[in-house]
Amino acid sequence: MQAIDMHVHVPRQPGLPEIGIEAELQKYFRVTAAPKDAQEMADKFKELDILGVIFSVDTETSTGEPPDTNDYVAEIVKSHPNQFIGFASVDPWKGKAAVLELERSVTKLGLKGLKLHPVHQAFFPNDVHFYPLYAKASELGIPILFH
Repeated sequence: MQAIDMHVHVPRQPGLPEIGIEAELQKYFRVTAAPKDAQEMADKFKELDILGVIFSVDTETSTGEPPDTNDYVAEIVKSHPNQFIGFASVDPWKGKAAVLELERSVTKLGLKGLKLHPVHQAFFPNDVHFYPLYAKASELGIPILFH
């Protein structure tokens, strides 16, 4: 393995509309050929001999857009275990439901960490409202990746 890419967003889950800011993100990052699906992404990572930490970002509360599911991320990892490690994403504004989803994602789906995006998810990481989520991550022994 030549490298580990610690920040890889999965292609949009089949059946869900593209996220609203996707076109602007691709323009900003000068993306000319994003993978059309998980298989194409896995093939490229295999060709380059790179391991990727994959995830999505659940921004349902802040944007109203349906999230890619943690099940989808786990399916990609299961199909391509030599290319990917999966992290869960939860909407921290969902409180107890977010805590329960994180626990399920780690204990049942085998995801290895939590991805949060304070700007896009519209929260301050130091707000005590979110401490129960952090406590669950600590209890599960997983890292939290803040963007």
